[in-house]
Amino acid sequence: MTQERLENHYLSLWYWVRYSILPAFAVLLIILLFVRLARPERIELDKISAISGFFALYFIFIRGGHIYMIRTIHQQLKTEYAGVYPKELAKLPDRLKMRQIGASLARIKADLFRRQNKPKNGF
Repeated sequence: MTQERLENHYLSLWYWVRYSILPAFAVLLIILLFVRLARPERIELDKISAISGFFALYFIFIRGGHIYMIRTIHQQLKTEYAGVYPKELAKLPDRLKMRQIGASLARIKADLFRRQNKPKNGF
């Protein structure tokens, strides 16, 4: 994986819209249509709509926060380990799931930090 692919594909606003906002909106719409077809009373419909909307927003913000966290780690690695980070990133496959990217970047960061702070006496 290259830095450009990571930034342009996985850490972009379009990725968040395509894989978080649109699916949450579609599921919310389907739930509300099914609930409406069941014809509950007005008060129950309002409660179900509010709960469904809350969970849709929760999902969207959690996914956005995850992408933001990965973006922050990426930016930090890019600035602090500019010479070594692209080589470590190149070892990753081109297609990964978002949680795999987060775990991989955390592992890369931990490895680079350990290499940098390795004691000289061998302990």
